[in-house]
Amino acid sequence: MAVYQLGSKGDEVKQVQQRFKELNLYSSHVDGAFGGGTESAVKLFQQNKNLEADSSVGPITWRALFNQEQPQSQEGVEYKCLALTGSFETGAAIPDCFAGLSGDFDEQGMSFGVAQWNFGQDSLQPLFREMIDNHPDIVKNIFQSNYDVFISVLNSEKAKLMTSIMIWRGSSG
Repeated sequence: MAVYQLGSKGDEVKQVQQRFKELNLYSSHVDGAFGGGTESAVKLFQQNKNLEADSSVGPITWRALFNQEQPQSQEGVEYKCLALTGSFETGAAIPDCFAGLSGDFDEQGMSFGVAQWNFGQDSLQPLFREMIDNHPDIVKNIFQSNYDVFISVLNSEKAKLMTSIMIWRGSSG
């Protein structure tokens, strides 16, 4: 069963927010983003129902909220495994866990996404090159005044790139 908590997003979160609006426990926008307002509504609801007030919506809170069992996820085990890995690697909930960026925790340089494309394994460079080839305006907009530096880094030799990352890491840690 899914557990919805701070940082969760999606249609189920919208459903929860809408129900809390109906119960006058939530006054913000029904946007599908589980933020502080939703968290407060969950905790207040749980306290009112004498449930464990953990501020997350799991099967017990879902049943109390909707008077029915929580629907089964339509996603397969592969999706769930990728989401678990992505959440661990990026510290983000679905869907952001699939495209999160993480620092140099494994000495492979910056890592991107659930598959952990990174500079150290030469897997991030082709991804960036494909982005530049297919969407140059978007990449320029993202990097703005740092675009030329980005291109220089992308085109540098791997050994020089990794040495630069290690130097930067040492000066920022």
